[in-house]
Amino acid sequence: MTYPALVALACLLGAGDAKPKPTPAAETLADEVKLRSGKSLLGEVLERPKSGELVMIIRRVWAEKNVPDLAKRWKETEAATNRKAVAAYRIRLEAWKRDRTTLNVRDDRLSAWIDVELARLDKRGDEPTPLLVVRIRSNDIKSVTKRGAESTRLLRLAWKCKFDDPEASKPAELKESLEFRGLKPKSEDAVTIDELLPIVGETDDHWLLRRAATEVAYDNASCFREMGNTLVVDPFAGNGNFQTFSMPNMNLPRLSTEEQLRSLVARGRVGAAVTRQATNPGMDTAGAEIILWVRSSRGGWRAVDSSTAVIKAVSLSPEELQGAQPNFVPQVSFAFTQSFQSGFGGPVNSQSVQSHPHLGAASSKALNQAREAFLKKLVALKVPVES
Repeated sequence: MTYPALVALACLLGAGDAKPKPTPAAETLADEVKLRSGKSLLGEVLERPKSGELVMIIRRVWAEKNVPDLAKRWKETEAATNRKAVAAYRIRLEAWKRDRTTLNVRDDRLSAWIDVELARLDKRGDEPTPLLVVRIRSNDIKSVTKRGAESTRLLRLAWKCKFDDPEASKPAELKESLEFRGLKPKSEDAVTIDELLPIVGETDDHWLLRRAATEVAYDNASCFREMGNTLVVDPFAGNGNFQTFSMPNMNLPRLSTEEQLRSLVARGRVGAAVTRQATNPGMDTAGAEIILWVRSSRGGWRAVDSSTAVIKAVSLSPEELQGAQPNFVPQVSFAFTQSFQSGFGGPVNSQSVQSHPHLGAASSKALNQAREAFLKKLVALKVPVES
């Protein structure tokens, strides 16, 4: 059973029976925004106000009880914008579904999710969601207190499990209640709450970024390994397998970056992941870099983010050397970013040098670390297919 499914089951068994005693705001798991008017807001802060507005998630029932005047205003604003956002979201989902029909893939997980999501839009209608997304002007804010990633994760789990007034619960009490339901409060697994949120407007490019991350996470045909100035499909990536070291199938066609990206466009895809590996001139340090490419609304491709790792062979522990490939040296890529090359103290290796006997193990560890970091970014960006 997947973690999101486990969360759903645990919440179903224990919904609504947690009634924590109110505690001071400083002891809650929720982020706190104090307004100049004297009011305090509890929830999850998404963006800090450098300029413009702060974006925050607040439980609807909490807002109606504690700040009814603001809740009324937020409801009116939501009603004015939600219908337009839902219509745009539906159009994007339908376009995505049409693009995927050209793939001729059996048991396509993403097409199935799109069907479920379209049905969810039909079912929910104008029913208010449990959570609100609100914007607060920076000049209305006196202070912002962010509790941290662990607290945010616990609060999200409490929202999904429909705990009564989790914003007023002590962290220890909430952890105990979650553990009682078989959940793991200290786990690093992402907790998505998209199904609890209203659909908000987003730019075409932001939507394409989310769609691209989802395609890369689940379509191995969107994942490539760079070999010199060509790309080869990496069939062992995608489908959530970014954390497993593997070698690509060298019998697959090796095409230029331009040709591979053009083939993705023909198959209705907007995302690609390109993995690069390298060694330093001394052949005793290995590195890996994974880049997320996204096709913009204007049709061009751009690299939007990357995850990197650099490992020195001499730093490996005896446990990490067990089962290592001592004679393996990765094919070198020459198009690395300047920031990545600086991790080696200079350019990547481009000449034949006697390699360190454990360079293969260092290459494996670097690739796995880069993939782990890359997967976390994908999870934060992609649509919640598992929820």
